[in-house]
Amino acid sequence: MEIEIFGKVVTTTRCRNKYLDGIQGIVIEETTNTIKVLTLTGSIKTIIKEDCWFYIDIGNCTYLINGYKLRGSRGRKILKFVKD
Repeated sequence: MEIEIFGKVVTTTRCRNKYLDGIQGIVIEETTNTIKVLTLTGSIKTIIKEDCWFYIDIGNCTYLINGYKLRGSRGRKILKFVKD
């Protein structure tokens, strides 16, 4: 099963770096080895995929996925942000 995480709400857990645990937001950019998450506070965090597990909300289900399994996904990004 291939999971598309771009534009999805994710929450980090079980990270090697404990300061990354609990980051929640929308995936705004995805590369082979990293994702960028726009958090609820408006900051952007870059997270190495294989260093964390992720809760990913897809439809009405939440999946717990090892970030190592997400490596190699195609890169995508949101090119433009609208500021108020």
